[in-house]
Amino acid sequence: MSRIPARDHEGRDFKSLKVMADYWGVKYSTFIQRFNKGWSIKDCLSKPNAVHNVKFNGKTYDNMKVLCNSLQGVNYYTTQNMLKRGLSLEEVIITQQQRYKQRKAKKALKLGLVK
Repeated sequence: MSRIPARDHEGRDFKSLKVMADYWGVKYSTFIQRFNKGWSIKDCLSKPNAVHNVKFNGKTYDNMKVLCNSLQGVNYYTTQNMLKRGLSLEEVIITQQQRYKQRKAKKALKLGLVK
């Protein structure tokens, strides 16, 4: 956590950059990234975060994490890794859901719930 005294673009003083970012509703890490890219203090604190809407099966989700959490058997981190390897979103989700169903069926057989 930063202990550098800070002043925002409206002249308010804060005991640290983190406190200033919190006051403005901006994540400290976002503020630092923006500042390091050469953004003005005003822009660092007042620009809205980028919107990362994701469309899947005709429905729009706020971001990839919301999509993954809404689907059974789909892990956000696995999804990100598979997408980085070049798979399409549909391939990633279908693969994860199939694996989930297979694990679930194996577990049911092991527990003797299914014959």
